[in-house]
Amino acid sequence: MFFYIVTLPSGLSRWCKQSQSTNQRIVETSKQFKRPSIQFLTGILNGSEFMFIKAEQVIIPKEKQFILLEGQGTNATIIQWNAHADPGDAEINSAAFLVNADNFIARHITFQNSYDYRYKQAIAMAAVIQGDKCSFYDCKFLGYQDTLCDFQGRHYFSQCWIEGGVDFIFGQAASLYEGCTLNSILIDEGPSWFTAHAKVNLSAPGGFVFKKCYLIGSGNMYLGRAWNQHSTVLFYQTFMSGLIVPLGWDSWQQDVSQITYAEESCTGPGSNKSQRVRWERQLSAQDWNRFISSEFIDQDSWIEQQSP
Repeated sequence: MFFYIVTLPSGLSRWCKQSQSTNQRIVETSKQFKRPSIQFLTGILNGSEFMFIKAEQVIIPKEKQFILLEGQGTNATIIQWNAHADPGDAEINSAAFLVNADNFIARHITFQNSYDYRYKQAIAMAAVIQGDKCSFYDCKFLGYQDTLCDFQGRHYFSQCWIEGGVDFIFGQAASLYEGCTLNSILIDEGPSWFTAHAKVNLSAPGGFVFKKCYLIGSGNMYLGRAWNQHSTVLFYQTFMSGLIVPLGWDSWQQDVSQITYAEESCTGPGSNKSQRVRWERQLSAQDWNRFISSEFIDQDSWIEQQSP
């Protein structure tokens, strides 16, 4: 029998059977991260460790702030959902996991959309992040097209694995990815794109910053394409394997004068910038420090304050 434990703010706990809906058991939470609000546990089945797979779409509603969702490892705890969006469908409904609330933490969990993209390519999101001050530690996001919708708010990803083939990190959020691996599983030569970023206007907060990350996998990949003319994506001290298209970036027919794409101190065969697009930005040391430091997403020290 599979179980998981829900820890209430008071410290009391209750056991729940797997058959009950996760969405029905999101409990009231305090305004501090005292203990995991929802904790998935592996257990023993016939003397062997088993894997917990939650085959259900999980939604954290907007009013349920201060939730910490913790698994027992990305190979042991998996939230999995099989859905896709056809033309005309609400694309967000394909997601296996949606966070609409602010102040959310996930650790040691895999979020997977198991839709079979080899049959027909379609939008099939693993996760949609719409709340502010959301952080993910040692998590996996598995899909193919539009794997991670990093939609809006300020987000922090540490030591995560993000896998897909087309636009598999996209949105208009302001997010820092630190020590993360982006793994392309493109099934043809492509080219395709790791990222597709947009934001409301040039002065609005927003951008994807990849610090000390790893770009690996198959196919031929652009670092990013401009979802709109204010797209902002930066790679800092990141390893780039040989799958990077020499041009690096795709304007997608946007006005390149307002696009901010930049690389600094990257390594690997894909980091050779001799054939990069002419409109790639050359940022000053001061600008780089603004993006890779806490100033970018953490001016109010929310990441430190979330530490349970």
